[in-house]
Amino acid sequence: MFFMAIPSLIVAPFWGPWTDKTGRRKPALIAPAIGTLLQTIVVLMIMYFEWPLYVLFVGSAISGFSGFLTTLMLASMSYIADTTEKTGLAFRLGKVVDIYHRTVPMEVKVFFCREEPTYLPSLWLLA
Repeated sequence: MFFMAIPSLIVAPFWGPWTDKTGRRKPALIAPAIGTLLQTIVVLMIMYFEWPLYVLFVGSAISGFSGFLTTLMLASMSYIADTTEKTGLAFRLGKVVDIYHRTVPMEVKVFFCREEPTYLPSLWLLA
């Protein structure tokens, strides 16, 4: 996670002003998706060719330098702010944050339910 988070925190402050200045949001939306795709390809190559696990850091760094979640959230919020009327802006941005916060507990549930099925009843309350 360190190799994704730190580069994304370095790259995101450059994406924000660039998208505001040029008015182009789509490259900032596409770059994290491409970085995540490349990271997934690296993981598959590690599994298929039985490469050493430290190569995972390379895939994480690729995803981090493409912006990772920081740039994706920045670009999606900016896109919504540009395309929505002022009356519905707070609702739409709130919906994006709501969806994001609903998916995190689902990931936690899947992880814990896989490890220890007794967590299942209590974790369904989080969503």
